Amino acid sequence: MAPWSIYIILSAIRHRPKSWMWHILGALPAWLFVVDWIYMLCHMAMGNQTFREANFYASSALYLLAGVIWLYRGSLKEFLENLKQITDK
Repeated sequence: MAPWSIYIILSAIRHRPKSWMWHILGALPAWLFVVDWIYMLCHMAMGNQTFREANFYASSALYLLAGVIWLYRGSLKEFLENLKQITDK
């Protein structure tokens, strides 16, 4: 789900179709479902203490990172080379 929603958001920002905001709003529920709702459902079912805000920030960063890595169309070596080129500029 992460690569799909990250692709939709990046594509909407890059190409700005007529309804680009709706594209982003359509991808947000998938992100919220994975990042927050599953965490809350699991911990409420088990009766555990929840740290919702801290989990939200940490999981959002991991979700974005996972989406970008899985979305990349190339080898790991190419990905690292592209990252190096970006940071060298």
